[in-house]
This record gives sequence, C-alpha cells and structure tokens, in this order.
Amino acid sequence: MRPTRVRDTGRRRKRTDRRLGEWGGWMSSSGGAGAVYDAYLAALVAGDRRRCWRLIESVVASGASLEVVHQDMIQKALYEVGDRWERNELGVAEEHLASHISEWIMGLLLPHYSPTERIGRLAVISCAQGERHAIGPRMVADAMEVRGWDAIFLGADLPIGDLVRLTRVRRPDLVGVSITTRAQVPAGRELAREFAREFPDTPLVFGGQASAELRAQSADRVHVCRTLGDLAGLLDEVERT
Repeated sequence: MRPTRVRDTGRRRKRTDRRLGEWGGWMSSSGGAGAVYDAYLAALVAGDRRRCWRLIESVVASGASLEVVHQDMIQKALYEVGDRWERNELGVAEEHLASHISEWIMGLLLPHYSPTERIGRLAVISCAQGERHAIGPRMVADAMEVRGWDAIFLGADLPIGDLVRLTRVRRPDLVGVSITTRAQVPAGRELAREFAREFPDTPLVFGGQASAELRAQSADRVHVCRTLGDLAGLLDEVERT
C-alpha cells in the first residue's frame, strides 16, 4: 500500500527537525536521532522488521511521544520509501513490505502509550469508500486512544452504507474519514449528505490530502482537519459538550 504523500516538504522537514530535537539527552548518548532514523530507514528498506522494532523501542525509551514516533520515524520513512518507488529505486513489493512492517510496529507501539483511564468517548475512524491508504487514519485512531478515547478503526475502502450502519448502531461521539486522493471526494460528499440527514448532531471529520476539497461542504457538523493540531482543537470542543 503506497504511503500518503504531502507536498510541503520543506515545512515537513522543519517540523521533523524540531520534534527530533526534543528527544533530549538520549540523542547525545546514542549518536543522535538522525542516526537512529537512518538506521531505521535502512532496516525498513531491507525488510528487517525486528531491527526496525529494536530501533523504535530505543526511541520510545528516550521519552519520545507517540506523535514523534509516528510522524518523525514511521511516517517520514514511508515518505522516503514512496519517493524511492517513484524514482524506480524500489519495487511495489518492497513498498508493500515497508507498509506492512510499519503497521506491525504500530500494533506493538500502542500498549506503551495507552492511558489506563478512559474518558467515556467513542470515535469511529475509517477510510472513505475507494480509499486504500490506511496508515494515516490508523495513526489518528491510535492518537485518540492515547488521549483516552475508545477508537474503532475500520481500515481501508469502507462502503458508505456500512459506515452509516455502524454509526447507527454504535452512536459514536465523532466519526473520522480519510480521503487522500481527489477520486474519493465524491464519496466524501455523499457521506456528508448521509450524515446531515441521519446524524445531524454527530461531528463528521475529514482528513487526508484531498480533504480540503470538502471544505466547501460547510455543514455545521462537518469538519476538515488537515493536521493533528486541528484535530486536537476539535476534540477539545467535543469533550466539553
């Protein structure tokens, strides 16, 4: 599965450098966060999942937040794998392997961060119908778990009717849907109309590279969150209600 791309490379690298700098004393004792990232990327490209996990464990032990591990190790490496695929330096098999290793690591990561207390809020997180890039929304679901929410992650390419039915049964406090390509925008608009009719009081949140296309669909309970910071602000509002 090809990782989602972002266009603002310079801004992304500045954010990465700043957060990596927050790893503190561990950097000087281990040769620096950059060296660990380089070693992780090499292991990921080589398909060595156990070495990848050992390196991630060292980052976790340094006190890095889940956001740092997700965005500045796992996601950053997947962007690089995608770049190499575009340059024909890696094949589809290597790219898929990198994605599957990343998902395996994410499953091991969450128990290191999940709080023991829940806040009694439920979120449903999914990809739009036809959307196959599932790692980003899974990161969102995991981040919400760390915040104390219960997050149901439904994976890639979920039909609209199935998401509506599950929402009807579970009655979540928030539904998040990832849209990374313009091809899925019509499905997003259809979903927004369905929610406006059936769940007018449930916040519907779109994220992903193509989510800005839905900004014009400015119903009261439809939101577009392009960053985790945007999402955090919305969650603050939901938790106050």
